[in-house]
Amino acid sequence: MSPPSRMEGAEKKVEGGGGGSSAMKITRIKKTKDKAIFLVEGASAAYLNTLRRIMQYEVPVMAIETVTITKNTSVLYDEIIAHRLGLIPLTTDPASYRMLKEGEEPGSKATTATLTLNVSEVPEPTMVYARDLKSSDSKIKPAFPDIPIVKLAKGQSIILEAKAILGVGKEHAKWNTGLVFYRHIPTLTIKKEDDRFKERFPTKLYEKKGKTLHLKDLSKAVTQPGLIDIEDDYIEPSPSGNYLFVVESWGQLSPDDIIHQGITRLNEELKAFDDAVKGGLKA
Repeated sequence: MSPPSRMEGAEKKVEGGGGGSSAMKITRIKKTKDKAIFLVEGASAAYLNTLRRIMQYEVPVMAIETVTITKNTSVLYDEIIAHRLGLIPLTTDPASYRMLKEGEEPGSKATTATLTLNVSEVPEPTMVYARDLKSSDSKIKPAFPDIPIVKLAKGQSIILEAKAILGVGKEHAKWNTGLVFYRHIPTLTIKKEDDRFKERFPTKLYEKKGKTLHLKDLSKAVTQPGLIDIEDDYIEPSPSGNYLFVVESWGQLSPDDIIHQGITRLNEELKAFDDAVKGGLKA
C-alpha cells in the first residue's frame, strides 16, 4: 500500500488513493489562515473518511487540563470557570512538548505549559477575557484572545493557575483540532436545455462541458451544497469519485499542520498494522 502524500501545493498526484492502480489528484482550490479546501479526484469516501477521523481526533493539540483556583468571588462556580478554560483553543507547538505517559501527572516542562490569571478587586464591572491569561510559554496562548471568561462586578476577583497538556480529540472535545469533512461532487449530466435551463443555471455560476454541467467555483458548494446536489428535469447526477475536502482549524494548529500531522499519524498506524501482520505470519 502506498502511503498517503501530503496535501500541499497547487496540484498533487498520489497513486492508489481510490483503490486499484488509479491516480488520485489533489488540487487546493482555496486557502485562508484557518481553512483549506481541496478538490480530490479519483478517491473513495472510505479513504477520505479515514483521513478525516485521524486529522480531527488523533492529532495532538494543547488544552487546559487542570485548574487551581486561589480566589474566585465572581458569580460563577469554580467548576464552571474551569470548564470554560478547558474549551479555550490554545496555540500549539507540538515539537516542544510530548504527551503524558500513562499514570504521569502534569507539571514537567516537557509535558506542561502553565497559564495564570490574576484579576483582583476590579474598580468597576469588568469582563475577563482569554487574553488576560499569562502563559509560561509564549508559543502556548489563547488562539482567540477575545473569548470572554467571566464578568466581574466592582470589587470582585479571580486568581488561578492552569496546566495545559497535549491531548487528542478522541479523548475529549477540548483537544479537537477543528472541523474536517468531505463532500461528494457528482457528475451532472444535462438531460435537456431550454429557456428555463438558462435561468436555472446562470453562466456566472455554471459552465457547460459537452453534455455535463460544472460549478465554476467549487468552494461555494462547501456552504451551499444545493449548487451541486441537483436532480431534476434538467440534470441527472451520477457518482464521479471526486470530492471537496475541507480542513477548518479551531486555531491550535494551521490547516496545513493538521493535514501533515494527520497523514504522519496515519502512516504510523499503517506501519504498525503491517508489522503486526508480518509478525503474525512468521508465528
